[in-house]
Amino acid sequence: ARNIDSNKVHALPGISDEAWEPLKQMIHGMVGDEHSAVHVGNEHGLLFKFGAELLGDRKVRIASEMKFIHSVLTMRLVELGYVQLDDLLSKWLPWWPTEETDSRSYVTLRHCLSMSTGFYGLKGVTMDGRPYAYNKLDTSIHIGWSEMHCKRVGPITCAKLVLKKVPHIAPPGVLWTYSNDHLRLSVAVLVSATGQSYNRLLKTHIFDRTSPPMRATRPYENYKYFSPGSAVYSTPKDYQRFLDAYFNGRLVSSSMAQLIESDNVHNIRLRWFLGSPREPRPGGIGNFGFGVWRSQPALRAKLGDGWCGYHIPCAFAPSHYDSVAVLVRGWGAEAPRTCAWRHSSTCQFYFHIQNMGQDDSTEAFFHNQQLSRKIEAMVTNILSGANDPWQCHSWGAKDKNIFKKEGKELDVQRKVCELNHGAKSWDFIWTQGNATQAPGCGDCWCCKRPHVQLIV
Repeated sequence: ARNIDSNKVHALPGISDEAWEPLKQMIHGMVGDEHSAVHVGNEHGLLFKFGAELLGDRKVRIASEMKFIHSVLTMRLVELGYVQLDDLLSKWLPWWPTEETDSRSYVTLRHCLSMSTGFYGLKGVTMDGRPYAYNKLDTSIHIGWSEMHCKRVGPITCAKLVLKKVPHIAPPGVLWTYSNDHLRLSVAVLVSATGQSYNRLLKTHIFDRTSPPMRATRPYENYKYFSPGSAVYSTPKDYQRFLDAYFNGRLVSSSMAQLIESDNVHNIRLRWFLGSPREPRPGGIGNFGFGVWRSQPALRAKLGDGWCGYHIPCAFAPSHYDSVAVLVRGWGAEAPRTCAWRHSSTCQFYFHIQNMGQDDSTEAFFHNQQLSRKIEAMVTNILSGANDPWQCHSWGAKDKNIFKKEGKELDVQRKVCELNHGAKSWDFIWTQGNATQAPGCGDCWCCKRPHVQLIV
């Protein structure tokens, strides 16, 4: 883990302090110094902060930004082998339905994280297999909806309440509904699989692994237990610590982060949001990962204004209390050709906005969207001046010994180069002579650079 203070601003080679001044002036003009705290960071750590000295320790309601924290915790436990994404709930909850004719028996942990279990608190529907109209789009429909709150009962009892009282209006995997009930089921699985309380899991695997540890994130006063999707207080500094630890691999690996930020609703036929049915995601464009929404240039071109994703794909966790966490980076085929995992300061960064001077009104919500879009554009432009000090890696004795045994074909050279990723003080990348992936390395095929934050 990185032994640094994630709330301390770090300088980037090639970018002066003056380069951040226009961003500071823009935020000041839109929200003022006394209402918002903004943090921007990337693999180098925290790069910019606004309002944090005045507001960084102020208690704020993070609401649905808690869904992101819960999803990261779950994926960490998957990575550690406690659970698997495709575990049926009945594997860990002995009272869960198992009959083949009961569609609830097919719900998995993956369905819980992607909010596609089929559970949704709509009135006037039967408990299982008799949906009101889950496959019919009628935007004039608006039905009252509800969810379990479980303010004073534990995760197992809460999950039993969801099973008993919340209608299952569609088979798992075909309908997306925005409700914390999905996540409440997953908490019961985590508690059953680990034998630990949800509070203990959060502290051990999230709060204690940030630098410094998160100590200000806690449930609302009238909640005995943490909710996995809302009803939680934090501070701008505390949430910044979480984002920094997540973005830089202290909580989950890059492969797990990719799963969290990628499309996980491939087959949905309809979305229900706040009691209204809506069309599914636009063709070929995902709109939800695990605990985070998704956006990308193709989506913005089709649907217009949003939070981010105008230049590079992004994942974002918004709160209806006017704050948002944004991760700007693409994965796999979505990634711009000049951007690879951990190899481009320009194309991968995160930012967090917590606006404490607004309420949860519609006007404030869209005002914050506009602020988010401007931050994305300006940070992208500022980071284009970053100077990553890449240099050529010469094969050492250890590398040459491998070549003697396995030959020196390209696939072997690539493997040997990438094996060096475990080095404590260097980042490595196999470019095969593509200088755009490692500026300054020239036509060298295996490049390295000092890892700014030492991994120990």
